[in-house]
Formats: sequence, C-alpha cells, structure tokens
Amino acid sequence: MSIIYSDLKKRLVYHWQVLIALLLSLISSYLYHYSLNFFALFLTLTIGFSLWKMGFIGGGDIKLISALIICFSWTEIGLFMLLTSSIGFITALLTLVFDSNRGVPYAPAIVIAHWIIFYTTYLKG
Repeated sequence: MSIIYSDLKKRLVYHWQVLIALLLSLISSYLYHYSLNFFALFLTLTIGFSLWKMGFIGGGDIKLISALIICFSWTEIGLFMLLTSSIGFITALLTLVFDSNRGVPYAPAIVIAHWIIFYTTYLKG
C-alpha cells in the first residue's frame, strides 16, 4: 500500500519498497511452492532499462515489475502485463483529468494487477 501512496503523492517508488516487494515474492514462493522465474526478472530489467533510458517509464516502476514478475509463469506474465496496461490506461485518463501537471503514477496499476493475478492463481486455487 505504501508503494501506491508514494507513487500517487510523490511519483516515486523507493528502493526499500521494491526490496520489500521482492522479499515478499521470495517468501510467497516458499509458502505456495512455485518456482521463481529469474529469466523473466532479467528480461524485464533489460527491456525496462531501455524503456527508462528512452523516457517511457520510470525506473522505480521497472524495478517493481521485476520484483513482482519473478513469481509468475509466462502465461501469468502475459495476463499481468495486459491487466497492468488496462489499469494503467484508466489511471492515465484519470491523471489527465485531475492532475495533468505531473507524470502518470504507474505503481498502482502494477500492484493491483499483481494482486489480481496472484490471488486468482495461488490464493483462490
């Protein structure tokens, strides 16, 4: 929740927040017995770094996606990216209407999409 708050208020995702998200991903992999997708993490960081350098997305958002995507299979990653994009589109529209002077906070879309996929895959069963 603090990731969503800090991104909405300050447009920042802090390193310590990403570290906690990564630790929770690692702990949940042990609790729910899924294998970690290190290749997806590496691929996300690699592609994300390029997108960050071009100014398309914030570095904190890329690190957050990488920390959360490690617990998904390739099918779940596709759903996660689709959901993140859809929720992000709604967030972008709301930002244009209510707060057009600053960038789009993408962490809420990332976190909400992760919650939905994680819940439907591992918690709901």
